[in-house]
Amino acid sequence: MIKYTLKIVEIVDQAKGTKTYYLEKPEDLTCGPGTHTHIAHVGYDVGEVPNKKWVRPMSIMTLQQEGKIGFTTRVPGGCSEFKEKLSQLRVGDEVVLYKLGSRMALRCNDRPIVFFTMGIGVTAVLTDILNYVKDKTGIPALTHLNVEASRDFVFRSKLDPLTDAQYQKQAHLWN
Repeated sequence: MIKYTLKIVEIVDQAKGTKTYYLEKPEDLTCGPGTHTHIAHVGYDVGEVPNKKWVRPMSIMTLQQEGKIGFTTRVPGGCSEFKEKLSQLRVGDEVVLYKLGSRMALRCNDRPIVFFTMGIGVTAVLTDILNYVKDKTGIPALTHLNVEASRDFVFRSKLDPLTDAQYQKQAHLWN
């Protein structure tokens, strides 16, 4: 299994209690739309048994051509040991990335696609949406409905500017 120890190059507040962590991207690492990975704190694998409390699966929310790897998560204190440690990390600190995979790549079989997401769940489909707007091959239309419990919708700066006749988006508040 290939493991990458990567520096955090930027941390962005997406919404209240929600942060995006951008990591340096190794040249040999490729990830397409819909890719997920495991993010771990340095030292999770020291000892006989890895510390699973220091590992979380995350969706990668950056495209290959962005030249960095990003993941977004809610980081309120006290929710888990992983997130508590993550919230204390700063630019220049490192995390471990391993076990890349994809179960969310778009199927281009000439059928429309509808994504329903809630809150930060949009992270899992963000790269698919961004990639679709650039290349619609095999997908006649894409609709995205995002429901949020607060007024803090994540990725507005990436999604709001997207205008395309074949891409429809709606954001709704959950009451």
